[in-house]
Amino acid sequence: MGIFINVKARRMFKLPDNLPRMILTRCVLFAFTPFLPCLVILKVTRARIEKEKTLNNWRTSSTESPTAVSTTVFTQENGIRNSLHTYASMRLIESVIESLPQLVLLLAYLTVSLRDNQALSISGNLETSGVIFFTLNILFSFL
Repeated sequence: MGIFINVKARRMFKLPDNLPRMILTRCVLFAFTPFLPCLVILKVTRARIEKEKTLNNWRTSSTESPTAVSTTVFTQENGIRNSLHTYASMRLIESVIESLPQLVLLLAYLTVSLRDNQALSISGNLETSGVIFFTLNILFSFL
């Protein structure tokens, strides 16, 4: 997920134009990978609050043109939409990364128990539905 964040960092956060600062910022973002979904949600919340403030300011003192306010709100909504899309992608990547080792371990356990049923047997008698039950559990745990 850290690689995804480093690739999409410019879309998610304001990065400095100075190269050493940008590299340092990317390293810090990589180090704080577990906390970035929270930061993205906070960014979306802040953008929604700014959007509501913009609309409330226009309602109370309508000195700006409706087109300018509409453009500002549209830009804020696009930022919210992009941040939520990034959050969904991060959660999807995180779930796949978490479930893959589990699947490998369960398949290794199944292979060992089928080859040498005394080592890590699923059940005492492999003729029963234990193997089918175990295989279905592997599939459901991966989903």
